[in-house]
Amino acid sequence: QKTLNYLIAYDEVRKLFSSSDARATSAYCGHSAEVELSLLAGTPGEEITRLRIEGLCAAADEKFDFGDISEEGYQFDKRFYDGDTHWNTEVETLLESEDGSATNVLSEDAANVKVVYDEQAQSNTITWPGEMTNFDLDTCDLSSAMCCWTADRQANDNNGNCATPYDENCRNADPADNTDLCL
Repeated sequence: QKTLNYLIAYDEVRKLFSSSDARATSAYCGHSAEVELSLLAGTPGEEITRLRIEGLCAAADEKFDFGDISEEGYQFDKRFYDGDTHWNTEVETLLESEDGSATNVLSEDAANVKVVYDEQAQSNTITWPGEMTNFDLDTCDLSSAMCCWTADRQANDNNGNCATPYDENCRNADPADNTDLCL
């Protein structure tokens, strides 16, 4: 079924190239829509171009598993979205360790979130976490999720008033952008 959708996408793109608005452009180029698509895909011939576009669509349809973001497991993820983990509540401090080193360093504790953002979220879809009651689409008429951030715990990210040194300038800090809505 996905392959069929990708073939339809190819045909739709070809139709757009052949439309009256695009004819002036193709006349300027001096070749047909099929040739233009082959040139854009870097492939010889319509059938290989069709296969290449199918492959590009399939790659664009790859999904990254939501459960792999935190690398902490289902229970942690569920507790996080319930607002009940150290990621939600703890702020970097120098007061907990005997040697004065920082603890609760969010950029270290949740480092994989940044990796997923940089390496996956920019080009792939992340699966919907429907196995969690927080995201059960059968109980949500709007098929959406809203995340509310109640505190800023990351200094110098231009998203709130948390600042260094954390122990003095980040307790009860307010986030600048405290909601995200996902549909």
